[in-house]
Amino acid sequence: LDWESLRDSVLQAGDTLSTGLGGPSVDLLKPQFPGRRTLYGFIDRQDLPVLFRSFDFAAPDSCTVQRFETSVPQQALFLLNGPLVRAEAQYLASVLHGQSTDDAVRNVYQRILARLPSVSELEVARRYLGGAPASPRRDGFFSPLEEFIHTLLLSNEFAFID
Repeated sequence: LDWESLRDSVLQAGDTLSTGLGGPSVDLLKPQFPGRRTLYGFIDRQDLPVLFRSFDFAAPDSCTVQRFETSVPQQALFLLNGPLVRAEAQYLASVLHGQSTDDAVRNVYQRILARLPSVSELEVARRYLGGAPASPRRDGFFSPLEEFIHTLLLSNEFAFID
């Protein structure tokens, strides 16, 4: 996915994407991570953030007929370590708090990959979560459910279109 689609997909998976139309632009990299669609992001034409360049963002000061399509380590590192993805994983885990392991896993698969897990995927998730999907966070680290959600957000099935 391109940068805009990937960011919007992460927000949609966490159920924090605002689909309202119009209005002023927002700073997409602000720590509160506005839920506005990426289309409404403020772009400084003279100072494009490195993150945007990592995802082949079109040059805002010229006409771009077609974007480059690259796959570089910085893209994977953003998904792995980026505060936006981590925040969405934490938020989604909090929404699923109190659900049974099977229900939580099914909901996560449905929200992130738009499908239900296979029998083997459900069994792997059960073993990983150990029957307690919404256990409390461990001293600033992800809970098992947050880690599981984060892993699906890192998956090729989420970020690539076949």
